[in-house]
Amino acid sequence: MRVLVVEYLVTCFRREVAELYRDILVEGYAMVHALSNFLTSAGLDVNISVSSDLGYSFFQLA
Repeated sequence: MRVLVVEYLVTCFRREVAELYRDILVEGYAMVHALSNFLTSAGLDVNISVSSDLGYSFFQLA
Protein backbone atom coordinates (compact mmCIF):
# COMPACT_ATOMS: atom_id res chain seq x y z
CA MET A 1 0.00 0.00 0.00
CA ARG A 2 1.34 3.42 -0.90
CA VAL A 3 0.37 6.60 0.90
CA LEU A 4 1.19 9.78 -1.00
CA VAL A 5 0.98 13.18 0.65
CA VAL A 6 0.96 15.47 -2.37
CA GLU A 7 1.12 18.96 -0.92
CA TYR A 8 0.46 21.18 2.04
CA LEU A 9 -0.37 24.45 0.29
CA VAL A 10 -0.80 27.97 1.63
CA THR A 11 -1.08 30.78 -0.93
CA CYS A 12 0.23 34.16 0.20
CA PHE A 13 -0.09 37.31 -1.91
CA ARG A 14 1.93 39.65 0.33
CA ARG A 15 5.34 39.04 1.86
CA GLU A 16 4.20 40.14 5.35
CA VAL A 17 1.40 37.57 5.31
CA ALA A 18 3.74 34.87 3.99
CA GLU A 19 6.10 35.46 6.92
CA LEU A 20 3.21 34.92 9.34
CA TYR A 21 2.48 31.53 7.74
CA ARG A 22 6.11 30.44 7.80
CA ASP A 23 5.96 28.86 11.29
CA ILE A 24 2.72 27.12 10.41
CA LEU A 25 4.32 25.60 7.31
CA VAL A 26 7.24 24.27 9.34
CA GLU A 27 4.89 22.79 11.95
CA GLY A 28 2.66 21.33 9.24
CA TYR A 29 5.58 19.69 7.49
CA ALA A 30 6.85 18.33 10.82
CA MET A 31 3.44 16.77 11.49
CA VAL A 32 3.33 15.18 8.02
CA HIS A 33 6.89 13.92 8.46
CA ALA A 34 6.05 12.38 11.85
CA LEU A 35 3.01 10.69 10.33
CA SER A 36 5.13 9.30 7.49
CA ASN A 37 7.61 7.87 10.01
CA PHE A 38 4.77 6.22 11.92
CA LEU A 39 3.25 4.74 8.76
CA THR A 40 6.67 3.55 7.56
CA SER A 41 7.26 1.79 10.88
CA ALA A 42 3.86 0.12 10.39
CA GLY A 43 5.13 -1.30 7.08
CA LEU A 44 3.58 1.16 4.64
CA ASP A 45 5.50 2.78 1.77
CA VAL A 46 5.22 6.55 2.28
CA ASN A 47 6.31 9.29 -0.13
CA ILE A 48 6.15 12.99 0.78
CA SER A 49 6.42 15.64 -1.91
CA VAL A 50 5.95 19.39 -1.69
CA SER A 51 4.62 21.50 -4.55
CA SER A 52 7.27 23.57 -6.31
CA ASP A 53 5.21 26.74 -5.74
CA LEU A 54 5.18 26.19 -1.99
CA GLY A 55 8.87 25.34 -1.86
CA TYR A 56 9.79 28.42 -3.90
CA SER A 57 7.66 30.76 -1.76
CA PHE A 58 8.96 29.31 1.49
CA PHE A 59 12.65 29.32 0.64
CA GLN A 60 12.51 32.86 -0.78
CA LEU A 61 11.71 34.02 2.76
CA ALA A 62 14.67 32.26 4.36
